[in-house]
Amino acid sequence: MVLLIIGLVMSVIGILYPMILNSVNNGHLFTRSLQFDDIAIGFGLHCSLAFLGAMTGAFFHPRIIKNRKMAVLLLFFVTVMGISKGALAGYFPQTRLITWVFPPVFEILASFTKLEYFALPAMALPATLAIAYGLVLMIGQIQLLKHTKF
Repeated sequence: MVLLIIGLVMSVIGILYPMILNSVNNGHLFTRSLQFDDIAIGFGLHCSLAFLGAMTGAFFHPRIIKNRKMAVLLLFFVTVMGISKGALAGYFPQTRLITWVFPPVFEILASFTKLEYFALPAMALPATLAIAYGLVLMIGQIQLLKHTKF
């Protein structure tokens, strides 16, 4: 829950900062004028990725992985693989068979980096993917915590 609150606060900051910078620069920060859709979709993407990150971090709960150093190293590895699995698959296509297990961060980022601006149809799939993967992690964590008890 704390990770979700931190993610929400960071999402607000992540949206407010470019908005303030845009107003300070007299609207010249972006290639077109900033619209409500840009802000709303950007905030939704921030929140969905925050949820994905929070659930990924929560999956390495102290009751699931007792050794905290190992949990941090595994979380770092999972995070790096989630971000870089597309580039890794470019060099070694066989890794696609394994890397689908890692969070879909690369796919989400790749889906909107080529776009000039946010559009709801283009952002619906990445946000749904992040939330779905986060929900799978949350359900898996709950089941593992029920299994390990105290």
